[in-house]
Amino acid sequence: INTRMGAYGDGTGQQQSWDGTSMQFPWIQGCDACGYVVQLGSNHAHKQKEYLGKRVLVNPNINKLNKHGEEYLDKYLGSELPGTYAEYMTVPMDNIHVMDEAKVRLKDHELCTFLCAYITAQGMIANGGIKPNETVLVSGASGGVGVALTQLLLIMHAKPIIIVGSKQKAERVIKAMRSHRSQQEIIALSRDRWYDELVNNEHGEIEIDAVLDVVSGNQNYNNYLKVLRTGGRVVTAGAIAGSQVTINIRNVYLKWIKIIGSTCGTKQDFLTVMKYIEEGK
Repeated sequence: INTRMGAYGDGTGQQQSWDGTSMQFPWIQGCDACGYVVQLGSNHAHKQKEYLGKRVLVNPNINKLNKHGEEYLDKYLGSELPGTYAEYMTVPMDNIHVMDEAKVRLKDHELCTFLCAYITAQGMIANGGIKPNETVLVSGASGGVGVALTQLLLIMHAKPIIIVGSKQKAERVIKAMRSHRSQQEIIALSRDRWYDELVNNEHGEIEIDAVLDVVSGNQNYNNYLKVLRTGGRVVTAGAIAGSQVTINIRNVYLKWIKIIGSTCGTKQDFLTVMKYIEEGK
């Protein structure tokens, strides 16, 4: 599918590919894209009426199945493949979703914000097996994935507790959630004191079912293991506070804690986010 860009963005300041190798510049960066179909490949020529001229969102994850039938990230737009900072781009048919214009009133640049961050967040929720009414600690909650996690958790009626760097950031996140018609109370913890706030019951006695983490770092990770309930889960999709972590493994096996890695999202995660957009959630 050849797509003319309507809006594009970048989920990260990409300087390396996912495997850690340096990019060779010049390179086309960008991973988020909302555009309009202008041409179909020869294998899809019979679908002209269905796709030509339609507004689409582009899934930046080019995934494959391994020999066990499990879906995993193979290539990523702007990383292993040229990205979205362009007038036109070509992507596989499986990586686009035609927007239902009867339901969606958002502009191109608004739709573009739902891709990298929200697909990654939905992948974390799915990989962590998060259920309605579970209490979930969200690190880095004022960032793109953190805000997405908070909103998606509210949509599924889970209970997010957010960790943010300042009172002002907490207020912005909570205000954003209110604009999505959620009246559920959100507890905000300080980035520097979140562990003390929880163990000292400063917000009442709280049992943490899962941690959805994009921050990591040595002290944070060990504290996650301490505050989790027995049988809890940590899902990690980032390490902005440091990727080298030493943990007390006893906190893992004595509490039956599951540590889960999560990168981007599956095709189903992409479709779930598209469904939420079209439902106005």
